[in-house]
Parts: sequence; structure tokens; C-alpha cells
Amino acid sequence: MIITTALANEIVARAMAIIHHNVNVIDHHGQIIASGERHRIGEQHEVAREVIRTGKRICINNAAEAARFHNGILVLIIPLSMTIAW
Repeated sequence: MIITTALANEIVARAMAIIHHNVNVIDHHGQIIASGERHRIGEQHEVAREVIRTGKRICINNAAEAARFHNGILVLIIPLSMTIAW
């Protein structure tokens, strides 16, 4: 299933209403397709691209590394047909 822009925007709106933090929806290429920070739509999400490329979890635990990125928690919504070993 491909998530439409309309559905991605709905996911962002509903999630942000619950968690009170920005939410991005990122496609399978690592591009932000919906966001509470509208100016980020169309940008590449570097961490998501790396997770998609490697299929591995990334944990950022130090301030120097974290300074390169926006604050947040990345959770991938993946199709059932895609297998990633966690």
C-alpha cells in the first residue's frame, strides 16, 4: 500500500494532536512527504534514508552527533511485504 499525501497529512495531524510534537511522514526514498513543519516537505531525511538503506536501527546517543539532526524519534511505518530485522 502506498500512503497518499492526503493520508500522510491526516497521520501527521492526528499524531501531533496526541503527542504535541512535530511528526514527519517519509516515503520509501527517504523524502519527507508530510510534516507539521511544512517547510520540510520535499526534503530528504538523512537518518530515515540510512535506516531504509541498511535495514538497521540507528541510535544517536551523544550531543555532537545529535546536533547534526532535528530533535525527534523516527518510527518507520513499513508495508508488511517489506522485511527489516530489528
